Amino acid sequence: MSNSKHFIAAAILLCFHGIFAVAQCEYTELTLTTATLQWGEEMSWELYQVTDNGDELIASHQAQSDSSESTDVVCLEDGCYYFLLLDSWGD
Repeated sequence: MSNSKHFIAAAILLCFHGIFAVAQCEYTELTLTTATLQWGEEMSWELYQVTDNGDELIASHQAQSDSSESTDVVCLEDGCYYFLLLDSWGD
């Protein structure tokens, strides 16, 4: 049995249509809260917008420690997006 790390990923597709006016965002404001437990530094995510010219990275997060919490706020124009959820160890 080798000692090599495994990589695991999952994706979630989201689509937004219609303009939602909020204080800091012209379109849809999305608040992303990331919380980790043990082995938190293995966890990360990326948010992509699906476009005619290819997928565009909108936001990403790499957790830094165990038992931590962080919040990111992004402003999303109408369209479709997907999250790539990553675990560098694969568990």
